[in-house]
Amino acid sequence: MKGKKLIIAAAALAALLVLGTIFLIRNTMRIDDYTAAYKEAAAVFLDAEAATVTISKKLETSFENQIFYEDSTQVLAFDGMGTSNPRGYLTETTAIGSQRVEITENYTGGSVYFTINGSNFLTKIEYKDYFSRFVPIVLLDADLYQCVTGEQDEAGFIITFSQPTAAEGWAVESGATLVNAQGTAYLDRTGALIKSAYAITYKKGNMTFRKTVTASPTLTSSVTDSPVDEALYTEINYLDGPKLLERVSGYLMQARTVSASYSDTGYFQAFGDRRQQNIAINVFAYEPWSVSVGTSVSLTNDGKIGQIDTSRKKEIFSDGIYTVSNNADDPVADSQVTEAEMLRYYRNLLISTVMLPQYITQADILEEGGVLHVDFSGSETFAQLISSNVCKIMYQDENLLIDLAQSSTVDKLTYALKLDALTGLPLASAIKFQGTYTIGGVPYSLQFTADQTYDFVGY
Repeated sequence: MKGKKLIIAAAALAALLVLGTIFLIRNTMRIDDYTAAYKEAAAVFLDAEAATVTISKKLETSFENQIFYEDSTQVLAFDGMGTSNPRGYLTETTAIGSQRVEITENYTGGSVYFTINGSNFLTKIEYKDYFSRFVPIVLLDADLYQCVTGEQDEAGFIITFSQPTAAEGWAVESGATLVNAQGTAYLDRTGALIKSAYAITYKKGNMTFRKTVTASPTLTSSVTDSPVDEALYTEINYLDGPKLLERVSGYLMQARTVSASYSDTGYFQAFGDRRQQNIAINVFAYEPWSVSVGTSVSLTNDGKIGQIDTSRKKEIFSDGIYTVSNNADDPVADSQVTEAEMLRYYRNLLISTVMLPQYITQADILEEGGVLHVDFSGSETFAQLISSNVCKIMYQDENLLIDLAQSSTVDKLTYALKLDALTGLPLASAIKFQGTYTIGGVPYSLQFTADQTYDFVGY
């Protein structure tokens, strides 16, 4: 009886092996023409009405001794493409140096409702313009490569595209010089596209860009609707304005060789006081790594014509040693100040004129002569923050106006940002604020301006 059972078990196992072999044969294809196989697999997604794609991007921008890093992972789902009601939903996590950005976007009815690090915005935008912001669901154009080779493994097929005649159009800016590029497509056993990857190095001027992108698409039936309460969103004209602010902060926090010139002016009409500050920042990543910060502060009063009270301070960190001199005094060393503290110090100065997305009430953009001009309007909360800071600096009392003023109005509050259109590196930033505060029935003006320019040495 035991032998009979063994014979039956062996027969069953043999039958399973035969069925498994038949299954593999039916669900595995042989590829003789890898280019044709790839084009057939890609065509499934090119005109897809609904799909989900996971996109990973890494960008390294370098020049001289500077390198800036940006990594992101996006999951984009869309449906209704080619219909009157295209929709999309995005989740994104981006790391720009140490800066982390969390974004969700919901595109529906010709508008995108998006949240960036907890702040909600709304922008009206045509669906073609919206979806063109992303890399294509199919990364590679097989006709751009002189060599297409393939191999098979247990998961399917790996197709490699090399010797490009040109860069993929979505991956580079106009006027760029291609250094090298290569693409890879992954097909499963049935010949379906499951992932594509693209790596490219290109130059423009003395800048070198290294970019790697992967896209893993799947066909889907529809996007799950997410209810939107429009009252919770601030409408702005420029969709990517809030993210630009986060990117600028991330790039400035990575800067190891940079010069910056900062100036601010605060004026309170009620007391006639004016405070002007100028700061020169120079950071060099050469050996030894060094930082110098020169600060000048001038105080004047409307009632004291011609009288100026000026103080100066020079701080230097070089070869691991920090020294400070005040006015005409000799430099004094302070061994308690470390390199990590100097890093935080100058980085905070660099980003001090970068507005936080949570204060945005409007954003617009204009490109001119290779420069992006991004203009923002700020909220009343931002105005309150500025006025409190001015009072804290000038009078050591951040609640001064809260205690004195019976009423107040914001007359002007703008923030302007200039960036290099090619790299996204900041060139200049500026804050302008003017408010009117009524004290004892009399209106008084409080004014504050801050400007900063950036020069990335070697660029």
